Amino acid sequence: MGVKHVFGVADGSNAITLALIASGIQPGDEVILPSHTFIATPSAIHWTGAVPILVDCGPDKMIDPATIEAAITPKTRAVMPVQLNGRTANMEAVEKICRKHNLLIVEDAAQALGSRFKGRAAGTFGSAGTISFYPAKLLGCFGDGGAIVTNDDKVAAQVYMLRDHGRDPEGRTRRWG
Repeated sequence: MGVKHVFGVADGSNAITLALIASGIQPGDEVILPSHTFIATPSAIHWTGAVPILVDCGPDKMIDPATIEAAITPKTRAVMPVQLNGRTANMEAVEKICRKHNLLIVEDAAQALGSRFKGRAAGTFGSAGTISFYPAKLLGCFGDGGAIVTNDDKVAAQVYMLRDHGRDPEGRTRRWG
């Protein structure tokens, strides 16, 4: 995939929640996501204390970049594209908007393992990407499973601790996990 860090987690929902927290999403922050998604995506945002803000999708059923800017408020902190059915949204347009408004990108790539946008793998845009290995996904496992991918060393350090009860590599508890 072209990422520095990959972490296995219990499932795709936990991957989203932990990726958001590790990326710095706080209670009260708003996270913009497409309306065409499974309830797990906005639910994970909710459990971080953030507010999911749904926007319209384009004809391709992916997040419509034209609807993102109209949804941005002073509380908006991130955009969460949902990469579906082995396809990736127009990440060039999403990245441009996020750079303009200083917003994070945290991807829900649960159903896009292996898909690419202009040569870049789904899940590798922004601070972190999340993948699900639920049996009905592109790469399913027996039961449930998930992963968080990131190229950001600071996000990786937080994910490392969050997924192991707040313990750092030396085994010292540094935060709630």
